[in-house]
Parts: sequence; C-alpha cells; structure tokens
Amino acid sequence: MPGDYVAGWIKRGASGVIGTNKSDAAGTVRALLEDAPGLRDAVPEPVALERVLDDRGLRHSDYEGWLRIDTAEADQAADLERGNA
Repeated sequence: MPGDYVAGWIKRGASGVIGTNKSDAAGTVRALLEDAPGLRDAVPEPVALERVLDDRGLRHSDYEGWLRIDTAEADQAADLERGNA
C-alpha cells in the first residue's frame, strides 16, 4: 500500500523465512527512497502525531515502552525454549 513502510513480521506475519524478511526489507527501503523527496513535509511533529494516534484510539509507546515490550517478548521466547510456556 502506498505510504506503508513495513518489513518482516509486521508486513507478512511470522513466516519464519529469513530470506522473505530480507526481501521485504529491501522493498521497504526502495519505497522509502522513492518517496523521500516528499516525506519531510508529510511527517508531523511528535506531539501532533501522538494527538492523531490518540484521536483514532490507537495505543502507542515511546522508546522506553518499546524496550520493555522487547524485553518481555525476549523473556517469553526464552521461557518457550526452556519448555516453561
């Protein structure tokens, strides 16, 4: 979709195929480079972006929140590997 810049699991789901994720990432970079000249004006200020997300009822996180999510997911993966699901 025009204007969507995603790769890997976000784009395709848990495919489990690294080669697929790499080609998705390459496609995403190509799309970004094609759109780069007009992106500067299309990206809102952080406060404005948060307001849009809030208005649409979408949950969002800052970087610290993302780090907590990443740690929790890594811990869950480790539990699964140890058979502690």
